[in-house]
Amino acid sequence: MGRRAHVQRQAAELLDQDLAVLHVTYTDRGTTPSGRRRPPSAAHITALAPTGETLLDTRPRLVPPLSKGIPDVVVDPDRTAEEIRTALDGKTIVIWAGYVLTDLSTALRDLDIPWPVPSGYGRRHDLFQMTLAWRGDIDAKTGNPRLPVAPGRADRMLYLLHEMAHPDGPASL
Repeated sequence: MGRRAHVQRQAAELLDQDLAVLHVTYTDRGTTPSGRRRPPSAAHITALAPTGETLLDTRPRLVPPLSKGIPDVVVDPDRTAEEIRTALDGKTIVIWAGYVLTDLSTALRDLDIPWPVPSGYGRRHDLFQMTLAWRGDIDAKTGNPRLPVAPGRADRMLYLLHEMAHPDGPASL
């Protein structure tokens, strides 16, 4: 079976599961005077069900309360971690790529908050790798795959997953 057909079957199977498409963006705080990147002050976490229903939409603070650069509209990270845990409990997770969760993981660990996102074999899937295989777009000059651009939002990620599963018809959102 070809890679594209494999990804098509995988996407269809994912959409039939208890699934959450998870997207995280961060509030950047720039760099220190020495040029070291500061950790983000907050995150916007969105999770959608295969039907497009919003499972989670929250903006936790990722730094101590008196830190600079915290947006006005953030919530307590302890409460958010429990909200994430509840919304994603028992679900298979689709994210763009593993590195997307690094800042969130580090921030919660630094705040002594247990990791709320399910992980483990078969529990988390990278849409980046699936897209790379599904598109099969090869640069004619180098012979290397052209890297896909991140969709940028959970609804676009879900649309892409539906397109992978049903390439001959409209996405069923």
